[in-house]
Amino acid sequence: LGSDLKMTIVNGLGADDVYRAKFNATIAGGDMPDLMWFPPNQGLKNVPALLEAKFHDLTEYLSGDAVKKYPNLANIPGFAWKTAVFNGKIWGMAVPYGRMGQVYVANEDFWKPVGGVQFDSAQDFFDKAKELLDVKRKKYVLEPAYVNHILQFAYWHGAPNGWRSEGGKLTHYFETDEFHAGLEFALKCQKAQLFWPDPNLPTTLEKMEGGFLGLHVQSFPGFLSDSNQYDWPEKVVVPFAAEKGTTPSWGYGYGSVGFTAINKAVSKDRIDTLLQVMNYLSAPFGTEERLFLDNGIEGTHHTRSKDGDVLLNKKGNAEVITTRQAINFFGNAPETLYLPGKPDITRGIHAAQVELMKLAKINPTTGFFSDTNANKGASSSDTVYQAVKDIVAGRTPLASFKKDILPTWQREAGNAMRDEFEKAIADSK
Repeated sequence: LGSDLKMTIVNGLGADDVYRAKFNATIAGGDMPDLMWFPPNQGLKNVPALLEAKFHDLTEYLSGDAVKKYPNLANIPGFAWKTAVFNGKIWGMAVPYGRMGQVYVANEDFWKPVGGVQFDSAQDFFDKAKELLDVKRKKYVLEPAYVNHILQFAYWHGAPNGWRSEGGKLTHYFETDEFHAGLEFALKCQKAQLFWPDPNLPTTLEKMEGGFLGLHVQSFPGFLSDSNQYDWPEKVVVPFAAEKGTTPSWGYGYGSVGFTAINKAVSKDRIDTLLQVMNYLSAPFGTEERLFLDNGIEGTHHTRSKDGDVLLNKKGNAEVITTRQAINFFGNAPETLYLPGKPDITRGIHAAQVELMKLAKINPTTGFFSDTNANKGASSSDTVYQAVKDIVAGRTPLASFKKDILPTWQREAGNAMRDEFEKAIADSK
């Protein structure tokens, strides 16, 4: 392309906070680069006004037939573009990411003594888990990430994905009977000692691989990565009905890690050049561009197996993966299932995806902006989740959730988020 790409890569502990601080400092300083990445869920403030003031409106370049000039951008799924749209305008190039959300991952061998990873109800799950529990051998069923398990239990009852929309009115996940049922079931599991006793377990995957844990919760992209690296028999547990008469659910993720916007200080005659750069970075699986972006140079960073699989070598693992991770949050291709040398595992993962999609729900607020959500959404949820951990651990009574925890969340953030999202959704129609 004849373009020299130089990136400022933000990394470190608490990366979300570090990036937000760097982003805000860059905006305030005024010395902005040509391209800036906007994450979808990291608390950036006043995003619509910021975009109007500091960045190019790219609607005329990326909507309708105009996007055909950039075929790799046109290939990005429609759901991924929602995070790049504010006030009816497209403000950047969507960065696609796996749409599949969190999944329940089991070690199949762990569950073989009770007939495998098959459950007829929540009670059936509980009974089989109790049968497999072996405290003396330090063999537990569930990793100690209480909050993640509550979400899975709530899905068995048909919980919404983030918010439920009915007649233009929103109800948050925390406010539903399904969430409360998941919380109650988690407490039941804790009392039965099904959770690993150390809440700060640092070796979840090692315990899973060794057969000392039966289930953990993982992001789907993380599950794909683990399936590529590990050889123990991982299997996704598709949500099932908690009891007769309930319909299970499951939640899609954003399908995007945000969008990359163009600084308004860039002259309009350079916009096409920058869009061509982003088009290159969005090249799909199977192209020479994607092969290079993800695997470097053949013979230097990767080799080919006799079956044609691309295998990173030591130099590739040292040099390509770090660079690839940064670039893939800046511009990327739609997700593909490709686990070199593991065709059967790949087919199994695809089969699980098909089943999950039959139950999948979309968060109705995706693609809409709430300033309260940006400012307080994450912190207010963290407060609730900390209180929930105390309930599951037995430090706080279950009744405190509806009596104190939920009303406090509604008063401090929830009600305002609801009002703002409802207005944004109504205004878009």
